[in-house]
Amino acid sequence: MPVGSLWGLAIRRRFDWQWVSLVNPEVADSKAIAMVNQDRSLAIYPWHYAFDCLEYQTPPAVLLTFNMLDSDKIPPQPPGGYINLMERVGYIVPPG
Repeated sequence: MPVGSLWGLAIRRRFDWQWVSLVNPEVADSKAIAMVNQDRSLAIYPWHYAFDCLEYQTPPAVLLTFNMLDSDKIPPQPPGGYINLMERVGYIVPPG
């Protein structure tokens, strides 16, 4: 949770995204904490993503995502779509 919280704070500070409680699309009738951009087109579930990386032993794409947002490389999405950005960003293959 601390890693997801720090990541969310960095997204908040740099891109002015907001913390919100959304219905979790993966689990019916449950809510999850997410970061969303101003028009609600994109969402990041930082805690779920961090837990998934640990559980499935996948390298995180947090820096890649941050850099893509910072350089405006994310294609426009429909407002209010709450697209889970981390499902759209590929993983960086670690060296070796």
